[in-house]
Amino acid sequence: MVDLFDLMKQKRKKEARSRLNLLTIIHSKQMEEQDFKKFVHSLSTEAGMQEKQEFDRDRFEQLREMI
Repeated sequence: MVDLFDLMKQKRKKEARSRLNLLTIIHSKQMEEQDFKKFVHSLSTEAGMQEKQEFDRDRFEQLREMI
C-alpha cells in the first residue's frame, strides 16, 4: 500500500529542487542578496538538502592518523 503523504512529500522535494535550479538561473540578479539567501535556504530546507558543513582540519588529522 502506498502512503499518500510520503508521495506528496517526495513530490514537494522534487518541485523545490526544480524551483531552486530555476531560481539560480533566472532570479539571482533580480533579487536583493539577503532576500535571495533566505529564499534559497527555504527551498533547500523544503527539498531536504542539508546545509554545507565546514571542513574540520583537526578531525581530518585524527582520521588520517587512524589509517
